[in-house]
Amino acid sequence: MKTFIEKNRKIIFWIIVGINLIIIAGMNHFTPYLSDDMPYTLMAQTANNPFDVLMLNVNEYLHHNSRFLAQLFLFSYLAIGNKLVFNIVNSFIFVGLGLLIYSNVKGKRKFDLGILMLVYSLMWAFLAMFGQTCLWVAGSVAYMYGIFWIMAFVTWYRKVLNQSQNKHPILTTIGLFILGLAAGVSNENSSGGAFLLILIFTLNKILDNRKHGISIKQSFKPYMFTSHIAVLIGLAVMVLGPGGWSRGQDIEEGNFSGALGILSRMYKITEALKELFLPLFIMLVVALVILVVQRKFKSFSDVRENGGIIFLAVGVIVCYVLAVIEPSPARVYIGASVFFIVALCQMIVEIDYRTEIF
Repeated sequence: MKTFIEKNRKIIFWIIVGINLIIIAGMNHFTPYLSDDMPYTLMAQTANNPFDVLMLNVNEYLHHNSRFLAQLFLFSYLAIGNKLVFNIVNSFIFVGLGLLIYSNVKGKRKFDLGILMLVYSLMWAFLAMFGQTCLWVAGSVAYMYGIFWIMAFVTWYRKVLNQSQNKHPILTTIGLFILGLAAGVSNENSSGGAFLLILIFTLNKILDNRKHGISIKQSFKPYMFTSHIAVLIGLAVMVLGPGGWSRGQDIEEGNFSGALGILSRMYKITEALKELFLPLFIMLVVALVILVVQRKFKSFSDVRENGGIIFLAVGVIVCYVLAVIEPSPARVYIGASVFFIVALCQMIVEIDYRTEIF
């Protein structure tokens, strides 16, 4: 049996992906239009051509919702009028997100079946508010699509960063800039996480190069600057959009303001994270303890370069940054849930199973 699996590892890999595609496609098929889908459908039905769809999106950006890219997808799906289109694309986005998470786990085997199954299992179990973020049309385009663009951007950026030579520097710079804009305009807190991730990976690369006698000037490439700027531009377009401000004014501020309000929201965030991710956090703590016992972190550089630590730290940051803005629904934690899944899978890969733990 082991020999059969080894010989057919690539085929089994894609069979696993296909099974997850079929399952999520079935769930999409049996999920009807819900909640905000209804009024948005009425709006989309007034569109007679792509320009009308674009104008609907502009009006939405100016008056209600600043997630420009997400709303463009939403109005496009609803204007088509056939949910089958959404069901198909949404299913591929889900399995694609799993493959992006898988790609960010370094040090695994080629076509690692165990890690792939772990990734999809954790996605089914811990993607925040799964029904609202992965099946509901308006929720999917706002949350799952958002983290998909973010992970696609981070994955490509890491790949280029670790290349010894970039064969197409101009195309890479342009492509990363466009994808960086999409990542920046995706989701208020998770987009900030994208910026933090590429910033940390860039600083680590520069510090590592200095150890080998390569100066900062030699290490720094144009795509690094344009990628960071792109995320910030996208984030500014979303955060400063008039629709976002008007929506924020409609959200109840709670009973406290100032520092006390921040502490109150931090407590509520902690309770929400416990409810959503407690088993995941337990697994993260266990994996982290094992790595510490196995002396995987002998120096500060081991800590700052560890992908599991980086994704875990950024995941925590994108959660608690919500304490300084308006109260948010639990579905905004989907970005953090993806970062936590990457962190756990990375730590599991780094555990030495040949060593006695205690």
